[in-house]
Amino acid sequence: MSILKQYVRYLIIFIINSGIIMLASEFWPSNFVLGNAVIPPIYAGLFAGFLLMVFDRAAKPIIKRIIVTERSHYIMFGIYWFVNFVGIWLIARVSFLSGFGISAFYFALALGFVICLGQWLGRQFFKIIKFL
Repeated sequence: MSILKQYVRYLIIFIINSGIIMLASEFWPSNFVLGNAVIPPIYAGLFAGFLLMVFDRAAKPIIKRIIVTERSHYIMFGIYWFVNFVGIWLIARVSFLSGFGISAFYFALALGFVICLGQWLGRQFFKIIKFL
């Protein structure tokens, strides 16, 4: 895989993460909060999406080391759902730095599922058009 395609893959994940986080804040503003006294909401959404992308990419080698054998797509989806849940929860725990907050941990669980689904759909779309 060329290095440019790898950067495009990271960019796609970043856009999906940021977009879903911003949409969640738009539709459920009492549960997902973007921005604080220092960071404007748009930058908080982009920064939270970037941090989640970095967290996902940092967890990938750890997952490959733990899971030695090939697993089904459902098990891998569940693992990445958990990774996204933990990442969202950790980013929200440092909301004074990230500007992203949640009202309860189960909203992080739901948002982790939606983001995991969005990442999977993005990968499938680009596999269909044979880009990635």
